[in-house]
Amino acid sequence: MRLTIILPTYNEALNLPILIPNLINYCSEKNLTPAEILVMDDKSPDGTATIARKYKQLAKEKNVELIIVEREGKKGLTPAVIDGFKLAKGQAILTMDSDLSHPISAIKSLVDAVTILGAKISIGSRHVSGGGYDLNWPKQRKIISFFSGFMGRLLDWRLTDPMAGFFCCNKDFLQENDLTKLKGEGFKILLEIIVKFKPKKIIEIPIMFKDRLYGESKMNIDVMKKYVVQLFNLYLYKIFH
Repeated sequence: MRLTIILPTYNEALNLPILIPNLINYCSEKNLTPAEILVMDDKSPDGTATIARKYKQLAKEKNVELIIVEREGKKGLTPAVIDGFKLAKGQAILTMDSDLSHPISAIKSLVDAVTILGAKISIGSRHVSGGGYDLNWPKQRKIISFFSGFMGRLLDWRLTDPMAGFFCCNKDFLQENDLTKLKGEGFKILLEIIVKFKPKKIIEIPIMFKDRLYGESKMNIDVMKKYVVQLFNLYLYKIFH
């Protein structure tokens, strides 16, 4: 299996009919097959899992395995990604949001960075040359994003976009490390991976970040509080390890 794409989902029934067939066709067109797509769903009440299953036949025709996992236990984006890591069979394991904010067109560059250029992790960055935002955020949201990113960069100055949710890992790199070290607190699993697994080579790929097409953002005060707690715990980890 060349590629695994992990899609953590909660109430994304309106976005998946666009995202999943586009992902399937992209993998086929870019010669990224055989591939698998893991829809890691937190028992969405809007029928996200049911919608995803409608594309199993299309996936099969394109040499893509579409797997829908209705998760039990701890809910949330980061636990969903960690569970996806445990199931993934691809040599390149890519995580992306399910709300159409991440450009599918950047996937091959992220995969090539891991499988050809030798990166342990490749990251879709909004802050390297060529990257940016294709949206109109209010000033308050931009300020929050700036300071949140700055606090994350203190953990590893190689990162221009520590809050990225669009990244690809080398499977061997993940297997060489202990996944039980990942606690899945907060909503930025990338930071925890980098602090605890210490990848030697990271490559950032420029992306244009878009606002979600349908549904409501999961960002709220509670999420931000968890991010602050996550940062504090990662600072402590870095000091004592």
